[in-house]
Amino acid sequence: MDTLSLKSIDLGFALVEFGKGYAICRMREGADLAADHMDNLFKAIEQQIDGTYSIILDDLYPYSMRFEALIALKKNPRLNRIGVVAYRLVTHGVAKMSMHIVGKHYRVFDNLHEAVDWIDT
Repeated sequence: MDTLSLKSIDLGFALVEFGKGYAICRMREGADLAADHMDNLFKAIEQQIDGTYSIILDDLYPYSMRFEALIALKKNPRLNRIGVVAYRLVTHGVAKMSMHIVGKHYRVFDNLHEAVDWIDT
């Protein structure tokens, strides 16, 4: 597993770090993510990664994601897998419920290393 990033981008609402074929997204504390945030996130990722890609949402800080942001994740044709690293019990539960909305290869993890290993398989 290689968690060293070649590049990182600060989008204001999130810090995005890139691995091979995936992006690790750390949302800012208190961010309230809407569809336009997801569009900006996808554009930033797609400027760095060709073809399909995966996202790891590393939940270091509390943030909220509106229903429209979940739908944006679902509708993105280039997005292959979504891993959520949930450090808090409440986040773990919300992430599990969101899995049913997004409907892609989606999994919740207790730590970043497990998420990266899953993405790499």
